[in-house]
Amino acid sequence: MKTEDDIDALKARISRLEDNRRYIQNALEMVLSFEDFFAEIGGDHSGLDTLLPEAKRRIDAIFPFEMLAFYMVDEQDASFRPAFFYPRDCGDTIRQEVDAMVEKGYFAWAIRERRGVIISSRDHSRQYLLHVIAYHDQIKGMFGGLLPVGQTTLPDTAMTLLSIILLHVANAAESIAYTNLLKNQSLLLEHQVAERTLALTQSQQELEQAIERANALAEEAQAASRAKGDFLAKMSHELRTPLNGIIGMTEVALSTPLDANQRQLVEIIGRESFSLLRQINDVLDFSKIESGKLELEKIDFDLRRLMEEVGESFIFQTSEKGVELNVFIDPSVPTALVGDPVRLRQILLNLSGNAVKFTQTGEIVIEAVLDHRTDDGVCMRFIIRDTGVGIAQENVARIFSSFTQADNTTTRQYGGTGLGTTISKQLVELMGGEIGVESQPGEGSTFWFKVAFPIQSGSLFPTPEAAPLPSPLKILIVDSHATTSRIIATYLDHLGVSTEIAADAGQALARLSETDMPEGAIDAIITAARLPDMDGLAFKERVRQIPGFGHIAMIVVTGLKELVAGRDARSLGFDNSFSKPIKFAELKRVVADLTGAPAAAEPQTVSPGASTKSQTPVRDGHILVVDDYLVNQQVAFMHLTAAGFRVDLAENGRQAVEACARNRYDLVLMDVQMPILNGFDATAKIRQRERGKDSRERTPIIALTANAMKGDEQKCLDAGMDGYLIKPVHRHQLIKTADHWIGLKPRSGRRQSVPDDKPSTPTPPAAVVMDTVVAVDEFGDAETVKMVARQLIDNVTGQLETIRQAMAREDRECIRQESHAIKGGAATMEARALSTAAAHLEKISPSGTPAEIDAGFGDLENRFNQFREFLSQWKGS
Repeated sequence: MKTEDDIDALKARISRLEDNRRYIQNALEMVLSFEDFFAEIGGDHSGLDTLLPEAKRRIDAIFPFEMLAFYMVDEQDASFRPAFFYPRDCGDTIRQEVDAMVEKGYFAWAIRERRGVIISSRDHSRQYLLHVIAYHDQIKGMFGGLLPVGQTTLPDTAMTLLSIILLHVANAAESIAYTNLLKNQSLLLEHQVAERTLALTQSQQELEQAIERANALAEEAQAASRAKGDFLAKMSHELRTPLNGIIGMTEVALSTPLDANQRQLVEIIGRESFSLLRQINDVLDFSKIESGKLELEKIDFDLRRLMEEVGESFIFQTSEKGVELNVFIDPSVPTALVGDPVRLRQILLNLSGNAVKFTQTGEIVIEAVLDHRTDDGVCMRFIIRDTGVGIAQENVARIFSSFTQADNTTTRQYGGTGLGTTISKQLVELMGGEIGVESQPGEGSTFWFKVAFPIQSGSLFPTPEAAPLPSPLKILIVDSHATTSRIIATYLDHLGVSTEIAADAGQALARLSETDMPEGAIDAIITAARLPDMDGLAFKERVRQIPGFGHIAMIVVTGLKELVAGRDARSLGFDNSFSKPIKFAELKRVVADLTGAPAAAEPQTVSPGASTKSQTPVRDGHILVVDDYLVNQQVAFMHLTAAGFRVDLAENGRQAVEACARNRYDLVLMDVQMPILNGFDATAKIRQRERGKDSRERTPIIALTANAMKGDEQKCLDAGMDGYLIKPVHRHQLIKTADHWIGLKPRSGRRQSVPDDKPSTPTPPAAVVMDTVVAVDEFGDAETVKMVARQLIDNVTGQLETIRQAMAREDRECIRQESHAIKGGAATMEARALSTAAAHLEKISPSGTPAEIDAGFGDLENRFNQFREFLSQWKGS
């Protein structure tokens, strides 16, 4: 018979079982209501004020914390800030405890653990639970709760449910953040609509489209990779701005007197800058490829030239690391191909850039060899091999995934988004090719891809053919890098030259000193500037001391450091030199020099204007050039600074007004049509400021306009300008105008008209694609014309896309503005047909029918493609 104590124990047990049953039932209801929970608080636009109390109510259902608090991350400075306390009067107590936890590193511990952790209070009398609030890799906040007296932990079930609740809190907080962003964006758009009352209907449509896009963005905001891509896309414009400055400065440098080495370095800077611009567009390309909107070109290009330019893009980085960089193109295969050179270059730059990034010692080789022939061309196999850190086998399979690198430590150590290999794979597949990688950790990686290209008909870039040598020629190659020696030997073999290879100076000297070495067995020696056992200069002296080799031709191969040092190989006793990475054309020139055959003309190292520069007058004027079109800025800057003037640039009227307030200019060249503040209004503000200062100084302002209609001159004068020049403004017009106004020192009173200066070269008909004679005369040399024209092509490519989008939303003003900009830039480059087509589209855009605008845009695209094709084939002569 049970005792009374047994009965009481049984009742207690039954009570505990009932409590557990209710707790488990509540837990199940909690789990089943998570979707409703998230919908309730994640979709509530009132924000954290609704979210956190609701979260507290859910937590109360699973565990009775005596006190609890939510600390949320401040997006501005990434600090934890208190957002909710319970009870409300416990704030000071919890703040003191939290400050102690942060100081002792408990917050950091909880973040690393990504689960609930138990922390003692400051006086060690009670226990707190800390649990990070995180969504994927985004830390949104921290939860803290005081456990009841005598309790040191949470039941496993309660801990699991708490983790799930806090995960949904993080998810909802992320949704609220994006909702607030969308609200702010909507308010901004509404304000813009109010200001544009004349286009209210059209602006309302744009607002609705923007809201739809914003809602789509909110739905995708949970994908971290898409958020990163969106951020980078928005930043791309800001990143382009300083790069365009670098590009402009390289163009100016190329128009000055340079020796061959200096010109090569400046050209590399220009190509590297354009390369970086292309890298900035990677994220945009990624989204275009995914949506199927990226189209490949089919134009003629020279594979050898493209490969060598890719290699030159990395010689600074590899030289700094002491890594040997080589580029090899099989000399027996045709290089005059048809395809998309921009995208091929992008693939090579991405994969080669990764090789440079992950290689600290050893070598990098970029190769193009024949895989097999096709009916109309060749299938080329491209190989990028390095001796870098390598990739573990378990990571190789995902190396082509977006925003993915081998592991997280790779991102921390080397940086990068992980998009390069993804875009490369997608571009290769768009070209109908395939791509792969072989790698071993610690030994390096080999990326490869295969793409087929048709061969050009009537090629502008013929495959290098080996001309018969007047007499047999044998060259000794001395270099410690086996790959470099192999490439030189392969190229020389294609040129009909036999070779021997030595790995260092000692080996070479031993070979030359052999008693059975017949006289004349070696005709020349190619040596690296630096060898393992001595430098190239000492090796040369040793060779010249060997009987029979006192006058042997010595050719030195220099790396970037020797090139930058500016050492003249001939002045040091060498007979010739060429630089790394090895170029087939340079070896061909060396062989021609050895055999006495006619060599190809050397590139012009001094700009045409340099010979007369010393005869030009000394100038000391300060000029402000105001133009919103980058090409026009660069042209004016180059011409004026080359003439000796000091030049500042501004891209809109507001910047011009601010610049004139800071500086005293001798002359202002003011574009008329600009965003933010046009030239007329900017001039009015400048004149108002001059009158306000009661100054006798009056800065001459000359309008730059594409209009030449009757009454335009008077309109400029009425606005306070002193005259105007019609675009495109030629170099001699620009300089003569500057001399005229700056040379007239008196500045009071009304200025007279700009000196009449008409070009002596007849204006070609509008149908001419490009007047190269005038362009070369204007810019000084063909290379500068090509460089500025490439910048124009990059600009117009983006402007055509902007016009295409404007046509879709019927934004006629945008079409007119972009057409106007293209007209001016094309006229500056003497691209008459392109400028005429842009002028026509500008004229019809305000009132033309949709069919007329569509036809005008089609003609503009055709003229642009003609210009681009013409430039790709123009040899500069």
